[in-house]
Amino acid sequence: MSNGLKFAIVAVVVNLHTLRNLSFATYIAIYAVVSGVLVADFLIRMAKDERRLGWGPFVAWLAASLLGALISLGTISASGALTGLSRFLFAMPIFMALYLYTDDLEQLRGHVKTLVVFFALASLTLPMQIVTGPISWFAGATERGGLERYASLVGSLTSIGVVVGSYLLLTHALTPRSRPWWMILIAVSAAMSLSKAAIANVAIAFGVLLVMNRRHLSRIVFGLGLVAVLGLAIYSLSTVVQDRVDAVLVSFGIQNSAIENFDVSAEESVMDRLLTLPAANLEVLKTFGTPLIYVFGAGFGMANTALVPEEDSLAQMAHNQYVEVFSVFGIVGAALIFGAMLTMLVRLVRLHRRIRSDVTSAVLWAYVLILVNSVTANGTLYQPAAASILYLGMYCAVAEGLFVRAADARSGLSGLDRKNNATIR
Repeated sequence: MSNGLKFAIVAVVVNLHTLRNLSFATYIAIYAVVSGVLVADFLIRMAKDERRLGWGPFVAWLAASLLGALISLGTISASGALTGLSRFLFAMPIFMALYLYTDDLEQLRGHVKTLVVFFALASLTLPMQIVTGPISWFAGATERGGLERYASLVGSLTSIGVVVGSYLLLTHALTPRSRPWWMILIAVSAAMSLSKAAIANVAIAFGVLLVMNRRHLSRIVFGLGLVAVLGLAIYSLSTVVQDRVDAVLVSFGIQNSAIENFDVSAEESVMDRLLTLPAANLEVLKTFGTPLIYVFGAGFGMANTALVPEEDSLAQMAHNQYVEVFSVFGIVGAALIFGAMLTMLVRLVRLHRRIRSDVTSAVLWAYVLILVNSVTANGTLYQPAAASILYLGMYCAVAEGLFVRAADARSGLSGLDRKNNATIR
């Protein structure tokens, strides 16, 4: 079995997490078998691995997670603490699979394509429901602008909106001929999701793609132009697409039709996530009556039902991942997680500067957009679609030295040349 197929199996099993709503026992059994085999192989490989890897972010992440579980035992039930830990680390098999099944940059490119293709196909289950009606075992539909707002195989109602921009950026690692087609599938599904975050993320991703390809502007303008033309054609020819896009544009102050959207504006929504909702989440910490709660956090219950059962929920969602990290893990855990995230960013920047690959560029910018979205969304560190990108970035950061040495070897650089090259850069 090839490394590409092995990774695909792990990625699909992790990202098909919504199947637990169809048959919890069956899905968890499959996930447990795949994860169990993966963990065993991972530990054996680590024990024998003589390569120089920068394990800091991975170790810090595990340490913070275990701290969160320990603190949770004192604030919520033991089953809630275990559920919170398992949900927070649910997508970590992605990191382990990347470590086990990646031998070079081209295999990494193949793994990125696997993630993009799965996300695109899973996203299509959202517009599909406009034709077939809601799928009963997906998260419940709601309404916006008089239209039904569906969940998808990606996850809850908000899952696509938070990560669609990052997956559009990951298409940069695909072959130039295939990029526009995957981009249009992803962008159209996002545009029909009735999500303000989705529309904003698509726009941001297209802007970033222009920056990423500024040295080959004519090529990217052609690609994005093709996507734009196809998108406008679909918008013009389909009243269903028009209505759903127009219903969201109203929130941005753009009135293209008679559709009324009684939802708050995009500006109000952002301010709620920057101020009101984080403040309400943090206010709960005062109820514990001890300053130690700020040092160690109040555990996974502070993430609401995103991480724990309803009966173990301690506060409403902050809708701000950075605030949630602090309220869950406290100063100690937040220092570990934020330190890991910053280290990953620095290493990804350094890695791309050293090898200048479209793959490293795609991973770097996709990760940066996850960091940006974390300001106005929670779940970006553990919702499988988002966490897949997080662990992709973590692996590239941990294996930075391997990719650099491989690139230098292909270029025929000696040890002294590498040192001089690093100094020049």
